[in-house]
Amino acid sequence: MLDIPVLESERLVLRPWKATSDAPGLFAYASLEEATQYMLFDTHRSTADTHEFLARAATSPERGYAITLRGDDRPIGGCGINPTPAHRRAEIGYILHPEHWGMGLATEAAARLIQHGFEDLGLNRIYARADTRNPASRRVMEKAGMTCEGTLREDLVVRNVPRSFFICSILRSEWLVGLEVGAGEASECDQA
Repeated sequence: MLDIPVLESERLVLRPWKATSDAPGLFAYASLEEATQYMLFDTHRSTADTHEFLARAATSPERGYAITLRGDDRPIGGCGINPTPAHRRAEIGYILHPEHWGMGLATEAAARLIQHGFEDLGLNRIYARADTRNPASRRVMEKAGMTCEGTLREDLVVRNVPRSFFICSILRSEWLVGLEVGAGEASECDQA
């Protein structure tokens, strides 16, 4: 089992999943097609799907977190950072219950994962991908300081359909100097 630290930000606490008590909060968003339509995992059809996810989370090499609001321990979403130590890089991902969309919480969670990756895990590059049908997720990545590098055309088969993804990243050197990567410039994704 990985030693996964609790990560805090202004409004959020990102903490390891709890096998039993997190099931209702997780199922509340993971069972919504609206929330999961662009995710790589299938929409949870029953609480058995949710319990299976929670059982896997305890031993997964991906550092998975429940996203909770400060002062309320119920999950409103989930996020993770999946490091590849040999290459000093990691992929991050995130999902929120739709009732928490549009408040900057996904950006806050992504920014905190990026900080953790550079400060605590010693990474050099952090990246994320977003289904091209989900421009809101790409905006989250850019607001978190990432720059869009391009489009991975039909890169993954999701629910039996080839899907294309924006790929965005931030380098340690960019993060350290606090650059606003891509601000005011057309990115590779805009030219696709």
